[in-house]
Amino acid sequence: GNNHAIINYLQSMGIWPVAHEHLKEVYYYIEDEKKLRKYFFSAGWKNENGGWEVSNPYFKGCLGPKGLTLIPGDQDRIALFEGMTDYLSWKFEQQDNGETVILLNGVTFIEAAIKRAAGFKEKTIFFDNDEAGESASQTFSNAYPQTQNGASYYAGFKDYNQRLISELDNLYRLPVSESYNKVKTGLR
Repeated sequence: GNNHAIINYLQSMGIWPVAHEHLKEVYYYIEDEKKLRKYFFSAGWKNENGGWEVSNPYFKGCLGPKGLTLIPGDQDRIALFEGMTDYLSWKFEQQDNGETVILLNGVTFIEAAIKRAAGFKEKTIFFDNDEAGESASQTFSNAYPQTQNGASYYAGFKDYNQRLISELDNLYRLPVSESYNKVKTGLR
């Protein structure tokens, strides 16, 4: 897309390099009781029920019906995330291993995600390190005790994206030679 505000928003979250594969610019309006329209724009992605999950610096929500987002991949391995920004943060840092991915688009969809994950041999969850995310992790792990919990990778941070932003902020503060070596080795 060409919207500089959306580009800047995605850059500030560290996910701009991979965002183009999954996100669209979504333009919409809200009508008040006087039928006056207020126009908005966000980065967005479609869920499986035809709604648009939208996100900008001031608003995160859904236009239309809420639902899971499924990104097809390997039939044996699945990775689950609460939302798109954490998934794109993971994708920015990891080699694309081709897992099928489910975005909950809200922890209220944990039961639907459990049903969808049934046929997969390997399951990895990347839910937030907050009360709602930990509850979703526990619910999912109770259904599938062999689940790998990726939250330890971003321990000390609320979610994957918060850790990525912190790591990128630290990278940009390093002297040029150290910064180059970290980028070259993939932030490991």
